[in-house]
Amino acid sequence: NGETDGSSYPNGGLRGTHEAGGYLAIDTSSPIFLRGDTIFIPAIFVSYHGAALDEKTPLLRANHALNTQGSRLLSALGMDVSSGIIANIGLEQEIFLINREEYYRRPDLQMT
Repeated sequence: NGETDGSSYPNGGLRGTHEAGGYLAIDTSSPIFLRGDTIFIPAIFVSYHGAALDEKTPLLRANHALNTQGSRLLSALGMDVSSGIIANIGLEQEIFLINREEYYRRPDLQMT
C-alpha cells in the first residue's frame, strides 16, 4: 500500500507517495496582484494531513477561529454579527519617546 519516497529513507519506512507531497490552494481572502510583468496569486501550502507548510495557513486558521468564536460571543450578547468579524493588524499603535528621568517619575509607565 506504500512505496518508498525520499523523505522516508532515514528511518527506512514506507508510506504512500500521496502523503509525502504538499498541496497548494489559492487564498481567496487576499487579492491577486501584479508586480512588473509577474502576476502573484496568493496561496497556502499544506500537507496531505492538513499540517501547515507555510506561514500564512496558521494566520488564516486563527482568523477563521476568531470569526467563528467571536460571532458566537457577540451573538450571545445580543449584537448583530451577520457580516462577521474582521481582524485588523493594529496600525493605530503609537510610540512615545520620553526622557529617562520622566520615565522614572511615572509608575504607570514603568508597570506597562
